[in-house]
Amino acid sequence: MANYILLVIILVMIIYAVINYRKKFAPLPECIIIDDFEKFESEHAPVLWLDIRSKEDFKANHIEPFVNIPIADLRFDSKQYSKDHTIVVLCKSGTTSIDAAKFLNRKGYKTMRFCGGIEAIEKK
Repeated sequence: MANYILLVIILVMIIYAVINYRKKFAPLPECIIIDDFEKFESEHAPVLWLDIRSKEDFKANHIEPFVNIPIADLRFDSKQYSKDHTIVVLCKSGTTSIDAAKFLNRKGYKTMRFCGGIEAIEKK
């Protein structure tokens, strides 16, 4: 009986390690730079433009056609999107969008992230 329990514990630890390894080393979602939103949307329709910054940052400065869902709310709101959409994720500098895009990928969504975030857009 003790051997059986030990075997189960070892199997659970192996499964946990494999799952975490896959999450940590999953490929990065494609990083894109878009100058013409309408052209991109016509080529990848339908597109959901998702700004994951805080509500305050979004109010202070945002870009059409992005909608705001802060990253903290993403896990609760992600069920409302169609998996037919390509989701383009935007953050402040391009770093947080990696985690958000990976999260959405694991949920079955096709995602891309905006290279450099809103800071890259503001520099143009």
